[in-house]
Amino acid sequence: MLLLYLMLLSRLLWAPAAANDRLQRAFDDSMNRRNGAAVALDVETGRVLASYHMDVAARRLVPPGSAIKPFTLMALMEAGLVQEHTALFCPRKLRIGTHVLDCSHPVSPDPLDAVQALAYSCNHFFATLSGRLPLNALPQEFSGMGLGSLTGKWGTELPGVVEQPPSTQAMQLMAVGEEGIQVTPLGLAEAYRLLARPLRESPIPTSELQLVLKGLEAVVNSGTGQAASSRYVQVAGKTGTAGGHAWFAGFVPAEAPEIVIVVFLEHGTGGVDAAPIAGRVINSYYAGGKAP
Repeated sequence: MLLLYLMLLSRLLWAPAAANDRLQRAFDDSMNRRNGAAVALDVETGRVLASYHMDVAARRLVPPGSAIKPFTLMALMEAGLVQEHTALFCPRKLRIGTHVLDCSHPVSPDPLDAVQALAYSCNHFFATLSGRLPLNALPQEFSGMGLGSLTGKWGTELPGVVEQPPSTQAMQLMAVGEEGIQVTPLGLAEAYRLLARPLRESPIPTSELQLVLKGLEAVVNSGTGQAASSRYVQVAGKTGTAGGHAWFAGFVPAEAPEIVIVVFLEHGTGGVDAAPIAGRVINSYYAGGKAP
């Protein structure tokens, strides 16, 4: 009875904030009764603008897969392991313990830099360089972005799980979102909001954030998230697949973010299934003129 009361109270508390009817209709139509969740947040205020299956968005804990890589990249840059011209040749085959994490991007005779690695979601790039980090670096970065905390946006939400990796292999799996971290769609949306907010507030973002932004734009322009592109606005985002679940997380407009959108599907591949839904939502919303 107490849980039911809290769930009803959550709906009452959230309902006045769900003011964007057009965005809500876009979510409902684009998700089309799929199993999963979606949420949109106002970048400036953190207000929930629209959602699909909000209970799922606030309580479903799963690994984020490659949707975590922008935050891994931030940790690598803060540790001095990645700069703008840092590049690695990718052999496309990757084994971490019993995990097979081969890269699916096209074969390239040239090494990949950070922007390309994010665009093509190169597991080798992120796992290899993360193996040089102190074991506490990723937990600190992820926790600092709120991925282990409650957002306070839903009364019965669950906090994310950020573990302390016991070994380099465990940290490499954490770096690509396979193990050691679990998030809710709402928690991931809030982390992307914290990533996007400085781009809105500062005309000159840090060089680290500029590099992450270039990578997230490249994901949509030429990489794994092309299906999330919009004819109206530049999209920045990242796909993810882990445990058979599909993710797309991103924000629009890319260089002056207004809205964060996260799509989570119980079954699928991020670039194939979640990214097109995000693209349809963004196109539907901006086709009628913005009104967050």
